[in-house]
This record gives sequence, structure tokens and C-alpha cells, in this order.
Amino acid sequence: MNRIILSLWIVILMSNMLMADGLDSLRIQSKSENDTLRFKAILRMAVAYRKMNLDSSLYFLNLAERELKVIKQKSNDTVFRFLRAEYKSQKATYFQQADLYDSSQLYYEFALKVFKELGENAAMARVVNNLGALQEQRGNYPEALSYYFELMRLCDSLELKDLKARALINIGVVYNNQSNYDEALKYYEEAVPLKRELGDQKGEALLYNNIGIVYYFQGNYEKVLEFFKRSLNIYREIGDLRSQAMPYFNIAEIYYLQKAYKEALYYYKKSYEIDKQLGERASQAETLSSIGRVYADLGQTKDALRVHKESLRILKKLGAKSKYANSLQETSLTYESIGDYKNALKYYKEYKLMHDSVHTIKKESQIAHIKEQYESEKKDQQIDLLQQRNKVVELENIRQLDEMKNRKRISILSLLVAALVLLALIMIYSMYRHKKLSNQMLEIKNESITEKNQEISAIVEKLEKALKSREVLYANTTHELRTPLNIINGFTNLLQHETNPKQRESYVDQVKSSTNHLLRLIEDMLVISRLETGQFELVFEGVKLTDLTQYLDNIFRVLANTKQIKYSCSIDKNCPEIITIDPIRYFQIISNLIDNAIKYTEAEGEVSITFFYINNRFLKVEVKDSGYGINKEKQNEIFERYSRIKNSEQIKAEGSGLGLNIVQQLVDLFEGQIEVDSKPGEGSVFKVTIPTEEAFHVTYRYAVVYDETISEKLEKGRILIAEDNVASAELLKQTLILYNPKLTMEFVQNGHDALTQLRKNTYDLFICDIKMPLMDGIEVVNKLKTLKDNPNVDIPVIGISAQTDDETRKSALDAGINEFLPKPYETGVLILKIEELALFAKKRMLSKQKADEKNNQSEKNHIGQILNSIDITLRNREFEDAIKQINTLQSSGSTLITEAMHSILNELERELVTTQRKDKIGKLMSKLFEFWQ
Repeated sequence: MNRIILSLWIVILMSNMLMADGLDSLRIQSKSENDTLRFKAILRMAVAYRKMNLDSSLYFLNLAERELKVIKQKSNDTVFRFLRAEYKSQKATYFQQADLYDSSQLYYEFALKVFKELGENAAMARVVNNLGALQEQRGNYPEALSYYFELMRLCDSLELKDLKARALINIGVVYNNQSNYDEALKYYEEAVPLKRELGDQKGEALLYNNIGIVYYFQGNYEKVLEFFKRSLNIYREIGDLRSQAMPYFNIAEIYYLQKAYKEALYYYKKSYEIDKQLGERASQAETLSSIGRVYADLGQTKDALRVHKESLRILKKLGAKSKYANSLQETSLTYESIGDYKNALKYYKEYKLMHDSVHTIKKESQIAHIKEQYESEKKDQQIDLLQQRNKVVELENIRQLDEMKNRKRISILSLLVAALVLLALIMIYSMYRHKKLSNQMLEIKNESITEKNQEISAIVEKLEKALKSREVLYANTTHELRTPLNIINGFTNLLQHETNPKQRESYVDQVKSSTNHLLRLIEDMLVISRLETGQFELVFEGVKLTDLTQYLDNIFRVLANTKQIKYSCSIDKNCPEIITIDPIRYFQIISNLIDNAIKYTEAEGEVSITFFYINNRFLKVEVKDSGYGINKEKQNEIFERYSRIKNSEQIKAEGSGLGLNIVQQLVDLFEGQIEVDSKPGEGSVFKVTIPTEEAFHVTYRYAVVYDETISEKLEKGRILIAEDNVASAELLKQTLILYNPKLTMEFVQNGHDALTQLRKNTYDLFICDIKMPLMDGIEVVNKLKTLKDNPNVDIPVIGISAQTDDETRKSALDAGINEFLPKPYETGVLILKIEELALFAKKRMLSKQKADEKNNQSEKNHIGQILNSIDITLRNREFEDAIKQINTLQSSGSTLITEAMHSILNELERELVTTQRKDKIGKLMSKLFEFWQ
């Protein structure tokens, strides 16, 4: 395989500022009065000369170094450091091409350090690439890979797709050099879509050539041909005639290895025609030699000798002695194969003479190299002798300079003594002035300290007051927590022994009421903590007002019935159906007001809630009770934290003193208003008005009462549940069985096991706790989304967590969790979310099926058009065009073309480049259409 070329893209990159212009243009710029422009022009000239003459490149690099000294005196430090790093980078590249690898490494590392300090990420990427190329040249493959992978990380963060594609190719080349062909193939194939996205067709074609080479080393010749032909098709499309010669020749070589001599001859001839058209004489001769070898193998010795002699004629004229010797040997062997030993001996003698001549030239070159080394060592000795003489002269000069310095020191010492005396006088006066100013400053500081002490005393007083209030809160909260916990514990014990269904239902209502009260108390404490730290933001959603009133009714009607209070909730007819509010915070406002109203209303009293919509902009709620009422002078105090208004009639009412303070602060967050209208003995009306807008879609649903008749959209579904708490898992299980007994449920207790199951099995729904051992729920979903071709990649996910803060919720949703439920959750909410996700997944599946059907039909039509075009082309006996269309089909990668069709296409192509029998071609086309239909 003489010319199967692996395109090693170990590219040494330049800065964009150093992309070389024409040399004439650069010479003009190098005379610019602007120092920076002049420096850049000189550096570009060094780059331009690097490929032509390394000595000239070094000359311009030295000029650039002198310009840097001028720039250092005039420019700011950042500009100078950047330009110096660019110079060091180009000097490193010079050393690299001069095979001075240690110097190149040092200069690259210096440039990389400076670019990193300056935050020049693109420049860093260039240097990291060149360091990888340097290690590649030195054969240090592990180090080269380390640099290329670092380059990949930089490209991902900077979105440098072109440079990332180069990095992938370079990694592939390194693995290829290590004979790790599977890894090489992996990185080449990863670079292909990037090249397509960048529109780099020529780069894509070269990649296909490289992939073909990997398959060649693996011995998979069918794959080699497929990718060489893909490369050829691209060169045809872009009209790059010069590049077509290489894949034509490579395809011919593979066919020759398979002993498919007629196919090989066809592709060799195509390569020769292009070389001839381009005037590539050396390539013509080499291809002719290969054609002669094929003719010899086919037994067409006259043709073989004819092309061999033409090859010899061209090579002799070019003076290519080594290739001329090889062609002589091929000619000698051809004569020998037909028994013409006289001519065989003649050409062999000429081959031997030429071969010995080439060998002699190599020997003379080696002797000349040894002589050059000797002369160089001799010159080095002369230089050492001159350096020693220079050192003697330098020492004498140093002695004379020391004598001059001593004389100067005496003169300077005299002046220094006089200066010290003058300085002492100045310092004494300065100390006097400083002491006077210090006294004045001390007086000012004393006044400032007095003021600060007063401020600190005020702050301490406030802190002490806050601490006392907090103690009151903790004392009240402890009592408040114990009461509902005692009720829950007591009625739970009673439930274990009670058999009367009505009595059990009453007990359950009491437990539910106390649970809701406990949750509201905990939520109030969390809200106060977040309000104090300023970590509060409103999140607006579309909410149905009837959902809100039903949710309030579910919670507070039981509490009102327990106290024998009449409870009602209504919506004015002017209110819109859906409004935009923060549902959680708005519910806290209303629930605290209702809780307060029930708390301060006696038995047989009344509590009513009414919603109004004012001026098409403001939502107003009135919470009215027939309780004790509040004195006018006390009405401002009720909104203070930890404050509770008590009188002889209200001794029975208990609480933490947080509710109304929370209401006030949340109303302020909404930029709304709160009013209170109350008289002792007549009850109270609390009015809250907040700005809002009408919404058109519901984006948030409050908990609904679970209904056993709810539809079952997830019929016979399979659900994976990840929950480390056994009791919580059992609660989920029983809830879902109640929802749909046909469901199949699997349980795991940590994130690691959940991911293992998701990799192995297919599920319709994944429910996970956010915080779990080994791997949390968010990490599980993040890793699941990276599993390509896994059926669970787009599975609906419900996250459940006791951490209810906005940050946890946002992190879960950002990771791809579809719904986030805070613990404790309502059964109705969980089932509603399952219903919605099941419906969404079904719609998405139907949409994907329609899209796939549409794409398949479009692809099928395209392939059908190509097959019809091939049929018409063959009927017109336009075989060249037919071969191109066959190659297009073979390299399309379409899954609609079966292995059997590929086999027929290969046989058809072979027939077209060899015998071209009409009956055989017709049968193959009929068979092809039969398989297609």
C-alpha cells in the first residue's frame, strides 16, 4: 500500500492576530510608527518564513524580541505581558520545528502560564494544542493525550467547535499510532458531526479517509471501501479534483489486495487520469507502475511492459532515482514472468546499478554529516578559547571600574553626610507638625467613639429585646407543638381500639385537623426564619380560585365543625376564574387569617371568607368573624412579632404570636395592603388587597380530595420507587394500590440501586426521594439523562422531599425532574401529578411516532428516486454516472437499505467496472427493486 495516507492532523496553531498576510504587505507594516503594529507585523513575517527558511524565521523572531523592549517602556503591563507571551509561543514553535524539544517545552509552558493569568482562554487553547503536538512528535503519547483532553475541556467551556474537532482528530491519531484502533475509531467518529456542523466538507472527507485506514489495520476491507468511497463522493460534490486522486488510488489498492484486479484497474486508471490532468508527473509514474503490476497479474504482459516503460521514461526525466530503481525492478520481473530472461537480466542489471548508486549517495550523505559534525565541534573549541581570552580582558576591565567606583564613593559620602543633616532638621519639624495634628485627630476620634458606643448600646438593647422575644416564641412554640402532637398521639391510640366506623371517621378528622395545624405552625417558623435572612422571592403561577376555596374548605371546615362554628367561603361573580399569584405565600396569608378568626370565635359563632376583584387589577379577600373584637388602640400592636392581645375573655385563645406578623410581611412582599375593622364584642373583619392579573392557564394545583372514581390513565403501568425510609415507601405503595391495583411497583432504598434498575429495565414512571444515601435523586436523574439509547431517558419523574426550600425545588426541576412534591404531600396531589404526567407522556409518544413515520417516508421517497435514476442511467448505458449514484446509496448510511441490498449494489458496481453484461445488469436491477419493494 504505497499511497494509502493517514491524514495526521497534529496541527500547530497560530493566534488569529498572527495569521500571515502577504509578505509585501507585512514588510510595509513592519515599518509602521506604531510599536505594537510593527511588532505584530515582524512576528507574522517570522511565521510566514518558518515553512520556507528556519534561519530567516529566527532572524525576524530576534527583531521582534528587540521591539518588545521598546513596547515594555511605553505600554501598560497587561499589553506587554500578552505580546511577550505571543512571542514566547512563536519562539516555542520555531524550536519545535528545529527539533529542539526541551526549549520548545519551556517556552510553551511560559506562554501558557501568562495566558492563564490574563484570562486569555482562546490563546490558552492554542498553546495546549501545540504542547500536545510537541509530545506527539517526541513519541510521549500519554502526555500528548493529557494535553488533548485538557484542550477538549477548554473547547467545551468556550464553545470552540472547530478546535474541538481538531482535538478529537489528534486524539484519534495518537490512539492509531499506539495501535489502539477501537479508541481511534471512537474519536474520529465523534469528530464527524462537528465537521458537518461547521460545513467543513474537505475536513469530513479526510476524516472518512482516516476511518478507512483504521478499518484497514483491523483487516475489515468492506468497511475500508465504504469510507474511502464516502471520502471520494465528498470530493466530487465540492469539485476538488486534486483531492480525488488519493481516494481513487486507495480504493484501487484495497481491490488489489482482495485480488479483484479488474476493479483495481478501473480505479487506478481514474487516479492516473486526474494526476495527468493536474500535471503531477511523479504520481503519474507511480500509478503507472501499479497499473503495470495489475496487467501482469491479469496475464496482459504487453500492456504491463508498455506502462512500465512509460513510468520509467517519466521517472528518469524527473531524476527520481529511488522510484526509478523500483520501476526497473518491476519491469525486470515482468520480463521474467514471460520467459524473456535476456531483457529481464538487462533491466535487473540497470536496477542493481541504480540501487547501488542510491545507496552510495546515502553513504556520502552520512559521511558529509559526520564531517559537518567534526567541523562544528572544531568551531566550538575555537569559540571556547576566545571566550576564555575575553574573560581575562573582562576581569581587567572590572578592576579598573572598581578603582573608579571607590573614588566616586568618597565624593558621594561627603554629599550624603550633608544631606543627612538637612534631612534630620526636616524630620524634627515634621514630627512637631505630626504631633499637633495627632492631638487634633485624637479629639475627633474620641467624639466618634462616644457616638459609636451609643449606637452599639442601642443595638445591644434591640438584640436583648429580640432574644427575649425569641425566648417567648420558643416557649409558646413548644406548647403549640405539644398540643397537636398530643391530639394526634391520643386519637391514633383510640383508632387502634375503635371499631365503630363513624367514631373512627371522627377520630381521623381530629388527627387530620391537628396535622394541618402542626404543618402551618412549622411553616410559620420557617417563613419567619427566611424573612429575617432576606431569602424570600415570590414565584407567580396561574391558580384557579375554586381550587383555592376547595383546599381551604378541606382544611378549615373540620376545625370549624370541631368548635361548632358556622364556616363559609364564597367568590364574587366579578372574579376571574384563573388569577396570577404566588400560590404558597397567598395561601399562608389567608390560612393565618382564617386560623386566627376560628381561634378567637366562640361556639355557635360564624367565620366567612369572601373574594372580590376590584378595578380588573386587585384581588381582595375579606375574612370576617363574630369573635371578641379588638380595641382600636390595640389594633396596630397585633401585627408586631410575638405579640398577642389578651383580655379576660380571650384567656382560652392560644398561639405563637407569629401569624399576623407573617401576614403583614407577606402582604408587603406582594406590594399590597391589609386593613382591620373591629370593635370589642362585635367581631373583626380583616381585608387584604394585592395586585394581580387574570391568567389563561392553570400552572399550579392545590391539593384535591382523593376520589376513587378518578380516571386511570396509567393502566397496568410499571413504576420504580426510590425511598430510603421504609414507612414512607409503604405509604406510597398503599396509596398507589388504592389508586390502581393493576400497577406493578418495584422499590429500591438508594440512588445507586435506582440507577442500576433504570439501566436494566423499562418503566412508565419514576418516583424518587430527593435526599437518599449513596446517590441523591437529583444526581440519579442527571446521570439518567446522559444514557444514550436508554428507553428511560425521557421517563416522567416525580421528586419528593422534606427539604421544601426554593433552592432545592429549583435544583430538582433544572435537573429534569418533572414534578416536585414537598413532604408531607396530599394523596390527591400525588395522584393528580401521576395522571398529568401519564397523559403528557402518551401525547409525546404519539407525536414522536408521527414524526418518525414522516421522516421514514421522506427517506424512502429519496432512496426510491435514486433507484429510479440508476435504472434510467443504466438503460442509457451511462455507466460512470450509475457508479456515482451507487456509491451515493452505499455511503448514505440509511437503515432502510438492507444488507442484502448492499450486497446487490456491490455486485452491480463490480459488473459495471468489469464485463458490463446487459443481461446480468438487468437481473441485478430486478432483484434490487424486488428487495426494495
